[in-house]
Amino acid sequence: MTMQAILIDPYTQTIEVVDYSGDYKDISALLDCQLFTTVYTDLPDTIFVDDEGLYVENQKFFKLKGYPQPLAGKGLVLGSTDDGDSTDCVSSLQDIQDIVEWCPEGLTVEPRFEVIGFDSPSEILEALGIEADG
Repeated sequence: MTMQAILIDPYTQTIEVVDYSGDYKDISALLDCQLFTTVYTDLPDTIFVDDEGLYVENQKFFKLKGYPQPLAGKGLVLGSTDDGDSTDCVSSLQDIQDIVEWCPEGLTVEPRFEVIGFDSPSEILEALGIEADG
């Protein structure tokens, strides 16, 4: 069963509807990467991107309106079920075209991560913006 997905390609600056087979290996093929990760936004869909994209030479980037950082390489938009399985994307091609911005040629983003320690479960909830019960 094929699914409808939307492919964001900063190399050609195109956004198009593509067929996705449902096999997770095909996500890597569509993104031209070995490992992928997910980006969660205000969209009703999930966006898959290259998990090692910041380490690619001569990388191209795109931004999503309302998302705080540029995304490296291609992006694949898919819907998901309550169980986390992929399904047809909910967003229309126009929805995605309206929120994608192409980043300028030569942009570089330094890979980094931050480790934060917590002393209690309530501190974790607070960091996530969740109010702890009594």
